[in-house]
Amino acid sequence: MMDDFEGKITHLRDTIRDIPDIYKGNRAELDKLEGETQDLLHLIEFNNLNASEGFKVYKELQKVRRRRRELKNQNELIEPLYKTLQSMKNKNLKSLNDGIGDVRRIIERQSNRKYSCRIRKDLQFKFE
Repeated sequence: MMDDFEGKITHLRDTIRDIPDIYKGNRAELDKLEGETQDLLHLIEFNNLNASEGFKVYKELQKVRRRRRELKNQNELIEPLYKTLQSMKNKNLKSLNDGIGDVRRIIERQSNRKYSCRIRKDLQFKFE
């Protein structure tokens, strides 16, 4: 259970810190992609394109729409926890960082721990 304990709590902290930002970044990119979609649709609407040009626009539109779908799917997964993680980020990130620092110090102390004989001082050399 204690294998890579520091890594697990660091991962928890990173999740609380990063997921709300990923959600917001996705929203910003989705807005950009919506504008790009509109640009491509208006290009089609107002221009007569030959087959080659039309296919290039089709492929660009397909690429934009596929990226949009990826972002929407990711945000759909994040959304149920977004408010909770955002609240945790705003309130608890500093104390979580402090706790990680404490754990790191404890791990360091435990790795350098030595036993001192209390009664049988003649056995101390075995522990050094």
